[in-house]
Amino acid sequence: DTFNVIAVVNAGYAHIYGGSFNFSAEIGSSLALKTHLTYTRGRDDLDDPLRHAAPLFGSTHLIYSKKKTRLEIYAIYNGEKSNANMPNTELDKPYMYATDSNGNLYSPGWWTLNFRSSYQINRFLQVNAGLENILNNRYRPYSSGIVAPGIDFYVTLRARL
Repeated sequence: DTFNVIAVVNAGYAHIYGGSFNFSAEIGSSLALKTHLTYTRGRDDLDDPLRHAAPLFGSTHLIYSKKKTRLEIYAIYNGEKSNANMPNTELDKPYMYATDSNGNLYSPGWWTLNFRSSYQINRFLQVNAGLENILNNRYRPYSSGIVAPGIDFYVTLRARL
């Protein structure tokens, strides 16, 4: 008898390269700017892009801190993964990716604008509030299969004993 056997196996080897960049600056006594970026690329021994090598991603934060108050506006972003950089194993998943003008699957870049704040009521209590994805952008982190929830608002009360 002849049977078709399909097996998931690791690549024989891979070439992975990339880097990360962190920047932080104090702008006066109450204002700070912080940025974090990560870039990764990789190909296996068959010259196929690696599935788990995410596209460029990062965040940028503008933070105001004074006495008991902290206010932060920030962006989270993720670069595009073009069809040419998509692994062959992902090219048969039209339900997870967008299509470009030629009908090819790709993972589009995206960014969100967010705000969070905190206020220290006393040495035991702190209230936090935030608004995420303020512009209500629809996005899906690369290869996750999970679409963003839309605008998100939260309020928390933290107690420390």
